[in-house]
Amino acid sequence: MDPRFKLAWIPCEELQKEKISKIVDLIIAESTKDYKEKVQKEEIQEIEISMSINQDKDGIITKRPPPGPLMASPSTNHTTVVKTELETYLEEGVLPFDINPLKYWRDIQSFKILRHFAKSILGCCALSAPSERVFSKAGNFYTPERAKLSPEIFRALMMIKCNSDM
Repeated sequence: MDPRFKLAWIPCEELQKEKISKIVDLIIAESTKDYKEKVQKEEIQEIEISMSINQDKDGIITKRPPPGPLMASPSTNHTTVVKTELETYLEEGVLPFDINPLKYWRDIQSFKILRHFAKSILGCCALSAPSERVFSKAGNFYTPERAKLSPEIFRALMMIKCNSDM
């Protein structure tokens, strides 16, 4: 999902086709879940709004839901939309390395389905080094000699130590 690489990391064309089909399958599976949830919420809202209040012959007021199915199924075109969107994205050129991929996905208006997944994937930290550094600093503070530090003091010391470069 990084627009600076796209398929440059896959050596041969056959593997590229295989990876693209797997990516499409994953996106379709995830976005179909999101689509179903969104459709269900929208239909529930529509039903609540369109509930008609009717009076029968005895003067009793009843609420009747509108006719039709309560749950819609995902669009059959969804698969083709995802494939088309991915193909269009891959056909575009690779971006230079000085471009921030998160800004690219934030600013681009097309690729609505890919944009959602790119933002969630690129927002994850790929390395554990920052957390390892924090544990190392914590180990320097919380030694057997300082085992009686209260949690408040320990948190304050860690906050100062980890943010001292700011």
